[in-house]
This record gives sequence, structure tokens and C-alpha cells, in this order.
Amino acid sequence: MVVPLTEIMDHLQFGRRIPSTWVAITFDDGYRDNVETALPILKEQGMTATFYPTVEVVESGEPFFYDMIHAIVQKSVKPEINVKIKGWEKTFPLRNAQDKEDAILRIVLEIRKERPEKRQEFVESLRGVCAVEGI
Repeated sequence: MVVPLTEIMDHLQFGRRIPSTWVAITFDDGYRDNVETALPILKEQGMTATFYPTVEVVESGEPFFYDMIHAIVQKSVKPEINVKIKGWEKTFPLRNAQDKEDAILRIVLEIRKERPEKRQEFVESLRGVCAVEGI
């Protein structure tokens, strides 16, 4: 049964048992399609959800760092890239779509641990590593 997140939080706060059949739906990425696509479906089904807009992205107008990484790696024509993040270094083949998706996932999982300014620096360096301009 889909319940508002606030209901689950109230149960936690007051030490009440949360029924195992309860779930709360959350949207944590702040994309526009959350409201344009998901919300009408939720309303049609009589369900609620909690939406978390990503304030940093809304204020800056810049895309999410992981969207930038995705776009850069996807546009790269290099057969492989060597990436360095702090003490982590890895060479990724980029021969096909699956290689690129694997590289994107591994890079995002590693760089997400960094502060926003470090992530931005990394994205800038990735443009050079991938030989991609205009993104």
C-alpha cells in the first residue's frame, strides 16, 4: 500500500510499528518529467509521492553532473579513456554502447563522493580526456 512518506516518518518518530505492506514513493532527482509524467500517473492511480527538487541545479541552471558525464562519454569517439579521480585510476574501453554505459556508471559512482566543485572540475577534465567539445 502506497502511503505518504510523512506517515512513515510519523510512525518512526513515535516508535510505532510500520506495516510491512507500506511503501512510500520518492523522486529524488528533480527532473521535470517527475511532474509532467509521473505525477499524472500517480494521481490516476490514487497514489501519493514525495518530490525532492534539486535546488543546486535549479538555482544554477546547469545540468546534473551525472548528466554531463553521460553526455560527454556518449559523444566520445575514442576507443578508450583513462580517468583519474583522487587516488582512483581506471581505463575504460568505449568500443560500443554497453562499454560506454558501463564506464558512465563506474565513473558516476566514484565521482559522486566528491564535493560539487571537485565534480565540476572532473567534468571539465573529462571533456578533454574524451575529446568532446560543446557539451
